[in-house]
Amino acid sequence: MAAYNLFTSAVRSVRSVFRDRGIYIPFRRMLSATKSAAISVKVLPAGVYPTMITPFNQDKTIDWTGLTSLVDWYLSRNVDGLFAVCLSSEMYHLSNEERIELVERICKQVSGRIPVVAGATFEGDLDEQAALISAVGEQADAAIIITNQIATFAEDDSKWLSNVEYLMKKTGEIPLGLYETPEPRRRGLTTDMVRWIAESGRFVFMKDTETQLSNLKEKIQAATSIKDSPLKYFTAKLTFLNHCLEYGGHGFSGVTANFFPDPITWFYQHAKTTTDRKSHEDKLYRLSQAFSSAEAVVTRKYPTSSKAYLQKFENLPLEPVCRVHNLQMTDFDNLALEQVRNHFQDILGKS
Repeated sequence: MAAYNLFTSAVRSVRSVFRDRGIYIPFRRMLSATKSAAISVKVLPAGVYPTMITPFNQDKTIDWTGLTSLVDWYLSRNVDGLFAVCLSSEMYHLSNEERIELVERICKQVSGRIPVVAGATFEGDLDEQAALISAVGEQADAAIIITNQIATFAEDDSKWLSNVEYLMKKTGEIPLGLYETPEPRRRGLTTDMVRWIAESGRFVFMKDTETQLSNLKEKIQAATSIKDSPLKYFTAKLTFLNHCLEYGGHGFSGVTANFFPDPITWFYQHAKTTTDRKSHEDKLYRLSQAFSSAEAVVTRKYPTSSKAYLQKFENLPLEPVCRVHNLQMTDFDNLALEQVRNHFQDILGKS
């Protein structure tokens, strides 16, 4: 992780020097020019990747000042990476220009300290989607293909795979990822599709939204069966994090990390090895039990709930404003979040 941070930070620093002199060199081009380096830029760290929210002003324009504070907060919580322009970011309610600017600003602020992946296939045909992948890939560590956006549901898996191949050919060597977004309708991958993705060598990130443990296990086994594949496999379900790690998966990327990253990162750090599991068995069990109830609470009125929580309990200058809906938080909503917060603090021994 430290080596990864140093390497990407150094590349970004050199790139900024050229930019200051009026010479623009795409980030990915500089990375490809350093293939002899010992660090493989196509391998992301495992761990916890919050699905970033997008701050808005009262008039529903993007709150760039709020975004800066939000990124600082994520970094202060020692998360392992960030997933920008996702469903939590209200991705369907952003323009391509806003999506690109979000990625640019986030990556500039993070400056290689942790990886940033970002959604990159939305409206338009495959060529337009490839163009956005290229734009996102200039900044982010991986451009994420939204699984339900590149083929219609009337088209079968072979057509979906053909479209993925087309996007791969059109986007050079940009590292890619996949996100099984549940809205407006989830397009899940089969185990054969996951194996194909892992074998390609281009995919470094997979966010799985399975609700059946048997399917999750089979897909993780398919992903990890390919030797030397750079693919990292994350569950979106905090309730499944313990199972994900036991099956050989690589961590969590989901909404609860926008409220309570500390217990999730603690759990990941102490559950990923057998020795730590035995040493912290009681606390890990208590956290795993608390995760299910927390997940049910935080998803109510989300993402308004996250913005309201961060404003109230983390003192971030965010307005509880969304484009996706106009919901108001009640005392009941806020008290439920506070009780979850208190429960986690009690388990972790924090005041």
